[in-house]
Amino acid sequence: MDKTWAIAASGLAAASAFVAGAEAQETRFQFRTDTALSRGETFVEDTADPGDGLSLENGFDTNNWASLIMPTGGGKVWRLEQQARIRIYEDRDDLDSQLFTTRLQYWTPVGENDQVRFWIDGGVNYRDGDHRYTRYRGHAQYRHRPSETFETVFSIQTDLYDFTDKATPGLDQTRWRAGIEQYRYADDVWPVNMAVGAFVTTADADADRFAFDGWQVRARAWTDFDESWSGEVRASLSQRDYDGDFSTAEPFAREDDRWEAAARINYDFAPEMTAYAEIGYLSNDSNISVRDFEGTTFRVGFRARFG
Repeated sequence: MDKTWAIAASGLAAASAFVAGAEAQETRFQFRTDTALSRGETFVEDTADPGDGLSLENGFDTNNWASLIMPTGGGKVWRLEQQARIRIYEDRDDLDSQLFTTRLQYWTPVGENDQVRFWIDGGVNYRDGDHRYTRYRGHAQYRHRPSETFETVFSIQTDLYDFTDKATPGLDQTRWRAGIEQYRYADDVWPVNMAVGAFVTTADADADRFAFDGWQVRARAWTDFDESWSGEVRASLSQRDYDGDFSTAEPFAREDDRWEAAARINYDFAPEMTAYAEIGYLSNDSNISVRDFEGTTFRVGFRARFG
C-alpha cells in the first residue's frame, strides 16, 4: 500500500498549496458516489493471463469521488479529487478489486466561447488483496461552445500502466488516445440531448501481443420526461488490432470487433440523488477463443452528490 499512501499524501500537499491561493469563501467540498449491482465485462485493461479468458460477471460496484473545488476567479477552477472504487464479484473472489486514484484538474476559459481543461492523476489497483498495477494519466480537452445548444470537444489522453512482477511479463504499456465529440443540446426545436464521438488509440507494450491500434465510435441520447424521470440510450462500436502472436497455442495476432448498447431510466428521488436501472448488450467478437464472448448486461443502483 506504500504507493497508495504516497499518491494520497502528494494530493494533500497540493490541496494545502492551492487552498492557500484560492479565496476561502469560494472553496467547497463535494462528494459523489455511484453504487450499483451490475453484470458486465470484468477488467478489460488489467487481464493479463491469456488462459484466463474474459466473461460477464455479476457483482457489486461502488465508485466514490471526494473533491476539493477551488475557484480562483475569472472562470478558472482547480479541482483536487480522490477516488475510491471497490468491486466485489458474486462468483469470482479472485477478481475482487480496489482502485484508488488522486487527480488534479484545472479548468480555464479561453475567450467567450471556449474552455480548456487539463488533469493529471495517479492510481493504484489491487486485485484479490495484491497490488496489481500503478497507472499514471494525463488528459487535455479543448471545448468550443458557440451557442447554448452546440458544443465540440477535442481531447487527447495518455496512460502509463506499470504492472507488478506478479503480472504476465510484457504487459507494461503506454497508451495514447485522441478524440472528438459533438454535442447537440435540447431546445425549443430539438427535443433531446445528443452526443456523438470518434476516438483513435495506440498502445505500445513491452510485449507485442499486448500492443495494439484501435478506434471507437459512440453515440448517446438523453432527455428529461418530467421533473423526476429521465432516460438515455447509448451505443458504441470499436476495433482493436494487436501486434504480436497471442500465444503458442494461438500463434497469430489478436483482432477484436466490439459493440455494445444500453438503455437507462433515471428517477430523481431527492435533490442530487438519483436511482437508475439499465439494461444492455455487449459483444466482443475476437479471433482468440478466450477473448470471444457476448451477453446481456445490467446495472441497478443510485447516484448522489453532496456539496
